[in-house]
Amino acid sequence: MSATVPTASRLVVGLDGHELLPREGAWLRAHRPAGVILFGRNVRDADQLRRLCADLRAALPDGAEIMADQEGGAVAVLAAAAGRPPSAWTLGSIYDPQLTRRVHRDTALRARDCGIDRLLAPCADVLLAPGNSVIGSRAFG
Repeated sequence: MSATVPTASRLVVGLDGHELLPREGAWLRAHRPAGVILFGRNVRDADQLRRLCADLRAALPDGAEIMADQEGGAVAVLAAAAGRPPSAWTLGSIYDPQLTRRVHRDTALRARDCGIDRLLAPCADVLLAPGNSVIGSRAFG
């Protein structure tokens, strides 16, 4: 017989604003989700983001992750705190794998410095249909 896993422990949830509200902290402590995803509405600058991540760390269970969609180009929710890396398309057009590694390493280090555990971004998307508005500059080629 296997143990039942609470549904919330599989969820990644979002927050309302720049700081952890008391009701949000209480919910995180009570329901113990797998993590929190941050959006642009949650990021004002690096110091604020560090405080928010510290507050989240105190409210989240061990092993839960704080994450953000930091693809580069137009999709960079951490831009105000950790900069805006170039888009995948720009890096793919330059076709310098070492530069691409340096850009992504620097992006990861900046995010980690702010308290982020995981960055979300497409890594294998290709732009096969030139007018594809979903993939666009999010693809390396």
